[in-house]
Amino acid sequence: MLTLINREDIAPDNANELFGNVNDGILPPSGSLNPEISTNANIGVNWRGYTFREHTVRLNTSVFYRDTKGMIRESIRAGSFVYSQFENLEDVLTRGIDAEIFYSYARRLDLSLNISKFDVLFNTEFDANGASYLFYRMQSVMSRPLSTTSTRPGIIRIFF
Repeated sequence: MLTLINREDIAPDNANELFGNVNDGILPPSGSLNPEISTNANIGVNWRGYTFREHTVRLNTSVFYRDTKGMIRESIRAGSFVYSQFENLEDVLTRGIDAEIFYSYARRLDLSLNISKFDVLFNTEFDANGASYLFYRMQSVMSRPLSTTSTRPGIIRIFF
């Protein structure tokens, strides 16, 4: 089965982003914080599987694209290693792929494995004054992991 999704999203700010949380070292934003606005596209394939005797294998995979205007991120406050604030980035591009494989034996053992790879790129070429950003299309601008590959066992079930 083929799945196609295209949508526009507006993500409102949450309470910590708007008001901070001094107990957690998060100060209120220094200026106004705007909601994130993003354009998303996902294409996925779900393969219902192959069954041979008591063995069944299924596969799901999808690729995604997200162009986010005003992405909200937590940043370290200048001159401080204790406090942080939320801020909007101008334009951020996220691309990636997810894949998941399922295996079942005799309806008594179920295993699944998931792998994800995504890249988050700062996607604003010029600042408000027209000067080029040195980190345009780079990943080191943000404070969280940006290019990630992960695998994880999802479900392991044994039935008696």
